[in-house]
Amino acid sequence: MKKSYKGLWIWTVCFLAGEALLPFLPVKNTAMITNLSILYCTAAITVLIYITYRYDKIYWINGVIFEDAEKMTRQQRDEFTYAHFVKFRNCFTVHLLFAVAAHFFDFPIWAIITLPMILLIVTAISTIKIKIE
Repeated sequence: MKKSYKGLWIWTVCFLAGEALLPFLPVKNTAMITNLSILYCTAAITVLIYITYRYDKIYWINGVIFEDAEKMTRQQRDEFTYAHFVKFRNCFTVHLLFAVAAHFFDFPIWAIITLPMILLIVTAISTIKIKIE
């Protein structure tokens, strides 16, 4: 396993570029732009977690240092990162369903912002119990 943060930097640049472009979409509805922006964040975090799983970058996850990751077997690293990925994939799926409902049922802006943020926070906290075996 080779230590590299190149992919993390590339992800960060792509994430920031995507977020910077969202306000320029030809949409006048502020709630929709907000909804898309927050959904993009959830999707980007899910992609980041998938990258940590797919490319064996477990040390990108908070609480795991490279030296500890090197001592683990590939299977242990895969199980740990996949468990994170499943949680964030499920978070994204729920958020996507919520975003569609928010659009069609005209949810208030406070709900479009607050509820997905709570979902992300709860998902992130729920990963604390994932342990390296």
